[in-house]
Amino acid sequence: MKIFLPLAIALSIALTSLTCHATEVINSGKGGHNTRHLLKRVDTALAESKPDLVVLMVGTNDALNSKAMVPVDEFRKNLLELIAKFRAANAQTVLMTIVPCYGAYVIERHGEAPFAEQSPDEHVAAINAVIREVATTEKLPLVDLNHLFTAIGEPGDGETSLLRNEANSSSRDGVHPTRDGYRVIATAAFQALEALEKKPQRVLCFGDSITFGAGMEGAGTATGDTYPGMLARLLTP
Repeated sequence: MKIFLPLAIALSIALTSLTCHATEVINSGKGGHNTRHLLKRVDTALAESKPDLVVLMVGTNDALNSKAMVPVDEFRKNLLELIAKFRAANAQTVLMTIVPCYGAYVIERHGEAPFAEQSPDEHVAAINAVIREVATTEKLPLVDLNHLFTAIGEPGDGETSLLRNEANSSSRDGVHPTRDGYRVIATAAFQALEALEKKPQRVLCFGDSITFGAGMEGAGTATGDTYPGMLARLLTP
């Protein structure tokens, strides 16, 4: 015997089912922040968002921002402390390498002095070496954004670069992604989450201005053209 539920009840059950399987994404990116800044606000961020997974992208300011540079050894120490905080909060961690830069713009914005011993590209490489090492030793999933942006993103001054520049955005930036760049980040993050055995219900995207979504619609939120916003849409049933 078939039992037909009233339409309102059937819709209610369907919506409840969708809600149960939806993944909430929280954007906790702050412009200019390095690992020191993240350590100062990580406890509050975890308490407020109560995530079961954290996507961590940090290191661009540690490597390139003349006002926020951090020595590589301290960066490693700070990164490990952040991971320990996530574990203590029972949250899985997904690490991301930092995207490449267009060194000419970075020097133009920050001067030559911070890069007298190492070029901007070498600073980025040193930070990413630590991130890859920590991902291996701590047995954490790694999204290698640097490889993606370098292999397909043409990180220079051309119009097709995935980094904002004068040709594609009238901005001599060289650090922050274009909309297409954010799409690449969101897609890579989505694939990493899909590969996890334990699927998260609350995802905290924790990081700097790239997580924030500098220059994008929806900046600071999990909406619009930010990578957390695109990730949220990808995770919507």
